[in-house]
Amino acid sequence: MLPWLPTSDTTRDRLLDRLLQEASLPRSTRAGRGGRRWVRWASLAAALFVAAALLTNDLDEPADSRGRGSVTTESLAEATLVSFAIHLLAGGPGRGVVEAASPEGGEPVHIHQERHVSNADIESAWVEQADTGCQVGVRLTDEGTEKLARLTRNHIGERLALVIDGEVVMAPTIRSEITQDLVLTGDFSDSRCQEIADGLSSSS
Repeated sequence: MLPWLPTSDTTRDRLLDRLLQEASLPRSTRAGRGGRRWVRWASLAAALFVAAALLTNDLDEPADSRGRGSVTTESLAEATLVSFAIHLLAGGPGRGVVEAASPEGGEPVHIHQERHVSNADIESAWVEQADTGCQVGVRLTDEGTEKLARLTRNHIGERLALVIDGEVVMAPTIRSEITQDLVLTGDFSDSRCQEIADGLSSSS
């Protein structure tokens, strides 16, 4: 940054506009000010020099200080998160009900729109091996555990919809209040299990 340049964006913009206007004045206008032909070129050169300095100074500033968005490590990490939510399964279309994809390209299913548990309620996630392949264990926070306990306690006999990245991967019937860790099962490859576990852990 050049020390003699104004630091205020508004001041710099006004100065830049003024210099460019001055350099583009007709000769007759400048003649009244005692100008000569060389003044036009000198003014233009000065305007261009200052404009270049202003623009360079602006580019050298951090993106956040100029009010523009920037891609950070944090935003890149967020882009790789795995979306997780627990809804109640609906019997069909209706008010407050949306469609969700079912595994392996099956017919869409209907779920109540309200999310009772989400990524914010996850404490940790990990991959487990089972006889049928891999599965993902999920531990909820204390608040998330209370949310799930309350949901299952009040809706025994109904079905949950466990949604990963917009797809219902499990729809178990609620037999009793659930207070323990969750286990996500499905037709997951080992790499997908790891991806889900890593993505859910990143959101905790």
